[in-house]
Amino acid sequence: MTAIMLMSCLLLFSFLMYEFSVVFLQHFFLLVYTTLQVILASLEEGVREGRILLQEWLVILTAQYNDAYKLIQYSNGSSLRSQIDVALSQCPQLQPLPRLIFALLRNPLLRFHEEGVHPDYRIYLQCLFR
Repeated sequence: MTAIMLMSCLLLFSFLMYEFSVVFLQHFFLLVYTTLQVILASLEEGVREGRILLQEWLVILTAQYNDAYKLIQYSNGSSLRSQIDVALSQCPQLQPLPRLIFALLRNPLLRFHEEGVHPDYRIYLQCLFR
């Protein structure tokens, strides 16, 4: 009886670790991909434009998410129900995105010289991430 309980506990533990690792890898790759896209955009179009693109991307993602889950109902161009879900609570894979975007916006990669970040330091960070 003890061997069966031990085997079932090990099986449950391995399943939980598998689920954790899959979720962790999804979040990790999302973080890496988003960071690289923002760096490339800031290199091509400048830091200010990179920040704006990142903010607009989050707004568009949130709007499409709310539209896909039918959280907002439109009537004659105005919304009837304005319960906007900015936490993306119905999709656990997307939940870390708002925090990631905020962290990237506060990161020296996307901060201006006026905010105390030397341009050489920003370029150094961009080279580390590429």
